[in-house]
Amino acid sequence: MNEPKNCNLLFLIGISPRSGTNFLYRQLILHPDINQSNIKGEDRTINHSNLLINYATTVGKNQPSRWGNSTKDLEKNLGNALREYFLSSVKKSKYAILKTPLTDGIINIPVLFEDYKIIFLVRDGRNIIESYSRSFDTSFMGTLVRVTQHAKKMQLFLESVSNDKFHVVKYENLLTNFNSEITDLLKFLDLPVENYPFDQAKNMGVIGSSTFTGNSTSPTWKKEVEKNDTFTPNSRSKDWPKYKHILFNYYAGHLFKKWGYILQYSPRNITYFFVSISGFILYHFHRIRLNGKTIIQSIQLLLKTLLK
Repeated sequence: MNEPKNCNLLFLIGISPRSGTNFLYRQLILHPDINQSNIKGEDRTINHSNLLINYATTVGKNQPSRWGNSTKDLEKNLGNALREYFLSSVKKSKYAILKTPLTDGIINIPVLFEDYKIIFLVRDGRNIIESYSRSFDTSFMGTLVRVTQHAKKMQLFLESVSNDKFHVVKYENLLTNFNSEITDLLKFLDLPVENYPFDQAKNMGVIGSSTFTGNSTSPTWKKEVEKNDTFTPNSRSKDWPKYKHILFNYYAGHLFKKWGYILQYSPRNITYFFVSISGFILYHFHRIRLNGKTIIQSIQLLLKTLLK
């Protein structure tokens, strides 16, 4: 396979599904120096990379120490093979982009690859949870726990890697200050801003929205829906009851505050303790039925009553 010279891997990592990775991906590939990789769309190529690390580690343990560090050599060679595959169909460009709306395996990117950049996309966790629940009919607590886990993995990575390798962008800022955010991204990638078609990007339609679906009754990724004033992705959770905010604050609030998100309702510690116990029950026993109602429904009713 032939790979283009001087082409680097660009990872677009969303904090969770429904964080806007489709939106930003479609905006980025408008630049002539950013091309799709050999794997199109939502590739999730890095999410199971632990399998490669475990393989290299296991092989390395069986080699005599006098042969050197075969584990690291094998990791880099596996990474080089992946890079060659990712770039095998890429035309001349500076970056080939890989898009993943999950943080699983991101810690392995610097282990496997040398020439790479990462764009991390974050979004208000409350809007992610609401959008995810609407799109895929999932439980509130299950989604909250998953979003929290992904946020933790992203925070740990950001604290462990040199900041010249990554750039964090907030989905909300892309909607409210698009030109400035895209300009900052292009400068981070050392790409000419004047080559970006800002007018074309602003007129791009919506794909995959949880509520803005045009004539469809569910999210669609096949056809763009023209934007209008009813497209308000930053207000998905505006009608949340108080108990959902308190549960979110307990599990994920401290993580999202680091990205500048403002929490609603800051209860005393005893309330935090109560909702944590309730949240545990909500998450682990939501399929069990009790007197014709699920436990999750019963506890939600209790929380709504106590936290009005």
